[in-house]
Amino acid sequence: MILSLPVSDYKSPRGQLFAQLLSGSRMGEAYPLGDVDFTQNMGVEKVERNTNEFAIKTLAYSRIDSMNVELTITCYQAGIIASMASALSDQRVVDQPAAPNQTVIVEGIKPGMVIELPHRKVGDVVLSDGNSVPYVEGVHYTYSTGKHAVTPVSIIAIPAGAGTDVQIDYDGLASKGDRYDFGSASEIMVRLVYVENVLGDSGQIPDTRVYHKVGLTVDGDLQLIGDGQDRTITLKGKCYADTTKPAGQMIGYLETNVRAA
Repeated sequence: MILSLPVSDYKSPRGQLFAQLLSGSRMGEAYPLGDVDFTQNMGVEKVERNTNEFAIKTLAYSRIDSMNVELTITCYQAGIIASMASALSDQRVVDQPAAPNQTVIVEGIKPGMVIELPHRKVGDVVLSDGNSVPYVEGVHYTYSTGKHAVTPVSIIAIPAGAGTDVQIDYDGLASKGDRYDFGSASEIMVRLVYVENVLGDSGQIPDTRVYHKVGLTVDGDLQLIGDGQDRTITLKGKCYADTTKPAGQMIGYLETNVRAA
């Protein structure tokens, strides 16, 4: 009777993925991708020759002519790597210094209009018609407040007796934001590492897969508004040869059964 393989050879569909950036303003930094689905596809093209020596042509030789390794990552969380790849952009931090006592005047105001202020985060917002008629927050206008809130101001109604213009007085608050400029990069180059997760008492042995040089791009539609579950971001990764590695080791490797020497 042939012996069965050990429990340690069962592989878990759970694991974690992190990427080290190989270019851009954060080169060398590594970040997790969080909750993902992760798939590897290895495709090969072969050159084959069937000999004419026999009545039935028979395969004489076969060799690999080219090999491509492609990765598919479905991200259920929008961390820095997913955000960069979805926008095809490096990340840059945009600072907004404090700017107190700002005034914006909009002419020809109408109910339902949205007014975008030149500062992302604001405080002490007061609206009037510029003369003596005030706007009441929650009755005539509204704007977002809170830790991550940004403008604009929405006009709900025009106060009785108000003129056709609105004056918005506010303080611009010191803030910063992470910005990704659409299409400023053709792909996001990373070193990608997958670590399999197993239960401690399962007897399974976790794998580690390392891909030395991967170009990430966004794949498919990115639904921003719609019915259904939380947003997902699907990324495609093309594995490049890392020519700093020895021949035969340029794409990456699978390592398993790590044990004491």
